[in-house]
Amino acid sequence: MAKAVILVATLTVRPESLAEFQEVVADLASATRIEEGNIDYEMHRSNDDMHEFVMIEHWRSQKDLDDHLAQSYTKAAFSRFRDLLRGDPRLQLLTCLTGDQPAR
Repeated sequence: MAKAVILVATLTVRPESLAEFQEVVADLASATRIEEGNIDYEMHRSNDDMHEFVMIEHWRSQKDLDDHLAQSYTKAAFSRFRDLLRGDPRLQLLTCLTGDQPAR
């Protein structure tokens, strides 16, 4: 059985792009949450830096994450991120090692 995969993405947004960034992420989250392989998809804002956001995504498997990254709406959001972010996102891929996998 495939292990769940977690993607943690830390993104720093340009101050003048906050509203547009949140709009792009809201649209991306809505589309992502209905994907079959998505377990959870949440966006968080740092309490220390209002321009830093952390996306935490839980996927049933690496294949499900790969399928998500191939979606046209995901590619469109990433394309918009280039203009909205200060620098590249920091991506960390984690594999769940404990517990039962959440049912979807």
